[in-house]
Amino acid sequence: MPARNPCPSLQGNHRFAWVVIGAGLTGFACARRLAALHPGDEIAVLEARQVAQGASGRNSGFAVAVSHFSGKLDQAQIPNYKRINRINAAGLDMLRHTLTE
Repeated sequence: MPARNPCPSLQGNHRFAWVVIGAGLTGFACARRLAALHPGDEIAVLEARQVAQGASGRNSGFAVAVSHFSGKLDQAQIPNYKRINRINAAGLDMLRHTLTE
C-alpha cells in the first residue's frame, strides 16, 4: 500500500457547529449523521494520529453475520438468540447501505 499523506493540523481560531473527536469508524459515522441532520452546519472531525487507524484500520471482526454464542445453547434462550441475530442482520444491512451511498 502506498504511504499515507498526513492531513494538515488545524491552525488558528475556528468556529464549528459540531466537533467530532476521533476519525475512526464511530467518529465518521457521527459526523455523517450530523451532516444528514444539520446540512448547513459546519462539522470538524479531529484526529490526534492518523485517520482510520487503531481498531478502525484493522480487521477487528465486529461486522459478523452470525452472533457467536459460546458453549451449549440454552433452549429457553432460543427466542433471545434469534432476536440478537435479527439485530445483527439489521446492523449489517445498514452498514451495506451506508457503504454503497
